Amino acid sequence: MSSSKTILASITKLNGQNWHTWSKETKAYLTMEEFWELIDPTEAAPTSVANLKHDKKAYAHIWFLVEPNCWDAIIELKSGHKAQAALKAKHEKDTLSTCMNLCQRFYALSHNHAIGVMQFVNNVLTVVCQLKSINGKPTKDQITDKLLIGLHSSFTAVHTNIFLHTPEPSIKEITATLKEFKDNETIVMDIRYFSIFLNISFLFIYEVETSTRYLSKFLLRIYLDFPQCYLLSNQMTPFHEQ
Repeated sequence: MSSSKTILASITKLNGQNWHTWSKETKAYLTMEEFWELIDPTEAAPTSVANLKHDKKAYAHIWFLVEPNCWDAIIELKSGHKAQAALKAKHEKDTLSTCMNLCQRFYALSHNHAIGVMQFVNNVLTVVCQLKSINGKPTKDQITDKLLIGLHSSFTAVHTNIFLHTPEPSIKEITATLKEFKDNETIVMDIRYFSIFLNISFLFIYEVETSTRYLSKFLLRIYLDFPQCYLLSNQMTPFHEQ
């Protein structure tokens, strides 16, 4: 694959939310391919036969740099100069409303403990990247506050430790700390489940000699407190039935 094709493939296509980044990357790419002077919306449209031919070729490059949901602005065109002007007219003016919508989404994000903390972190950083692409990236303090304030109450301890840490940790360090806390929490819970699993196994082995009433009450309590153990026990066969 040639270097120009590699660069072309590396550019994220225009998707309606990344005009700021896309326009800069596309300009650099088309400048390298010697098309930009022909299609620059601030310059006059090409008129010579040779330039019109290159203008049409530039249109093809632009076409493949745009997602299908954004083709409507250029689908009736054949000129790179007109296509670039049409995309600029449509998407540059939408930057403010897009920024407002993304900001609302950013501040509405919260950590759902059932899904996991890393999903929350990834959601926050995804919106940050989208805001960055339209030149509206939140400050480091805003991102840090979102990551900490948005945490589930079960993360109070780690939230306090990060908040009191000196010097103030970076976003990368906060992300790593949250992941480590979650991994350690998972290990502890796995040990608890395994311990309960062993107890259930013991009771199944001696089921014949154990009071059925006592066993039923015990298992009911375990299943209510730890639903995961119900799945484990369903995979077991009582010893006396083997």
